Amino acid sequence: MKHFEAVIFDMDGTLLDTERVAQEAFVGACDELGVTPRMDLLLRCVGAAAPIAREVIREGYGPGLDSETFFQVWSRNFDSLNQVTPAQLKEGAIALLDAVAQLGLPMAIATSSGTAHALEKLQRAGLLERFRAVIGADQVQRPKPDPEVYLKAAGFLGADPRACLAVEDSEYGVRAAHAAGMTVIQVPDMTQPTADLRALGHIVLASLEEVAGYPFPRDTNHG
Repeated sequence: MKHFEAVIFDMDGTLLDTERVAQEAFVGACDELGVTPRMDLLLRCVGAAAPIAREVIREGYGPGLDSETFFQVWSRNFDSLNQVTPAQLKEGAIALLDAVAQLGLPMAIATSSGTAHALEKLQRAGLLERFRAVIGADQVQRPKPDPEVYLKAAGFLGADPRACLAVEDSEYGVRAAHAAGMTVIQVPDMTQPTADLRALGHIVLASLEEVAGYPFPRDTNHG
């Protein structure tokens, strides 16, 4: 990793094990509103910014469900669960962050969460001070899979996007970082990459523990 200028991380599902909390909150919202849990819709929301997730719910359930109310209940449940039990770190997260820090590489977060929520979650997890920037979906005009959030993070760090490593878990995030021209590592969480996604040529690893030791070519961008 020493040949990169910076490392930019997604947060939910990548560093923090929040996606399963989101699933529990989703099922709770379905129970409260009397609708059948559609796990296919939930998986389409993984890694998505709020506007995209809202549209997935609206289209998936159709006019028989007040999608805005559903999303509000889902968000409320998610926040309540996080207050009771702060998100756990993904296995290997601390070791990877330590390895990047030892190389002297600046780090940032590029997330589909809102900035305030991201700051709170990172603070509760004891990670906030490790990052020079936290760029949330509310700081950009176009959320993932658009590259804007990654480009903004790289700009804040003063790094060439083509010389940045991005670490992601979801399809939305992989496509965003790839479009930004970054070298992309995906550590899948709730969903495995499709054949179409793998065709991008990014790196897919089983865990964060494999990232630091990955044999990156010195002059080749995987992004």
